Amino acid sequence: MVFVSPEYNWGLSPCAKNLIDHLSFHPEAWNGKIFMCFGCSAGRGGRLPIIELWTIVNKVISFSKAIAVVSPYHIEITANLLDENAEFIESFKETAKNVFDNHNRLAAKFVMP
Repeated sequence: MVFVSPEYNWGLSPCAKNLIDHLSFHPEAWNGKIFMCFGCSAGRGGRLPIIELWTIVNKVISFSKAIAVVSPYHIEITANLLDENAEFIESFKETAKNVFDNHNRLAAKFVMP
């Protein structure tokens, strides 16, 4: 499961928090899952929302007694990541693919099928 939140007033977006709140009532949504949390920003790097997002997701998993793997990442969305058609450049696509592949490889060691 991938959570992505833009930086919203130096924190997590209300929509992302609302989604997690609703999912917290369903422990089966958390158990045995692999989570990636991304924060993004147009200049600050998205570090603040990812700290908040990672903390909240870990608390929900803990309270639901689930077993899961959660990895935080941040992305700074800048103009140099986009081509003339506002599409991500190939090197960024390759980096993103490597992040997902490495996360899945690591998580497979901890989460049973």
